[in-house]
Amino acid sequence: MGGYALGIIINLISAPLIFFGGILFNKTLGQRIRRHMNALRNLMPFRLKSEDKILLTFGYVIPEASTSYVIEQGDVTALLSAKDLIISFCPEQQLELRDSISVKDNFASHRNIFSLSGPKWNKVSEHYLGQLGSPATFCRNPKGVMVNTSRMSEPIIYKTVRKDHELAQTCYGLIVSGRLSHDTKEEQNIVICAGKTTLSTNGSLLFLRQLSRKSDAYQELKKRGILKSLNKWGLLLKVDRQFASSRGIIRPLQPNDVNIQIVNVFLEEDFVQPYEYDYSK
Repeated sequence: MGGYALGIIINLISAPLIFFGGILFNKTLGQRIRRHMNALRNLMPFRLKSEDKILLTFGYVIPEASTSYVIEQGDVTALLSAKDLIISFCPEQQLELRDSISVKDNFASHRNIFSLSGPKWNKVSEHYLGQLGSPATFCRNPKGVMVNTSRMSEPIIYKTVRKDHELAQTCYGLIVSGRLSHDTKEEQNIVICAGKTTLSTNGSLLFLRQLSRKSDAYQELKKRGILKSLNKWGLLLKVDRQFASSRGIIRPLQPNDVNIQIVNVFLEEDFVQPYEYDYSK
């Protein structure tokens, strides 16, 4: 009987301790964990009210001999990865998914845009690289990424290197973020995550997926001032393929699949004036 009574007393004492301990955990350590997991939120330009949405727009392979549009398998993989990335820092009901063709003539009606893939297929990326004045754009000849900041006298071109049945071995991905103000006083918040190939597009997404407050990449971005340049910022990433495959990427990239290096960090002063960027030229 004494043991039973002692058990009741212990339960009566421990229950409040556990309850208040849970509250304390939620307010202290729990908050630290959430802040650690939400490093990406610190970088994204999106300002979301309850009724706002983030438009995730993707590119199509434009048909040559038919009226059908297709999405390559690697791009589908990137699309699913981008969706998971976005709902990691915002509710899923605030995500809207649409192809770039259906939105390219109605840019201004979308307040928050996450544009996936480069301007060869995605004209939303093409439009906003110019409107943001991005210091890095994709070039056709030679194939790669051209960097020309406001402080450079001559551009630098980072070329794509191909091996193994023309698959990209080394490629460069680009992440550009910025806010645009229009005459209507409606602000647009833009993120472009793109590559010259499927490899570098997926690599850029993997880079964002791995960001946390304790990661070396996040600390480097912080050290180089990117957190103080949230109105406009950009990253040029070198993506080296570490796996052998003749079929391309058929699943989301894993950390061991590629080696990703930060080549350049672009702050707001590196951006140029808005212009009409045309990838076809």
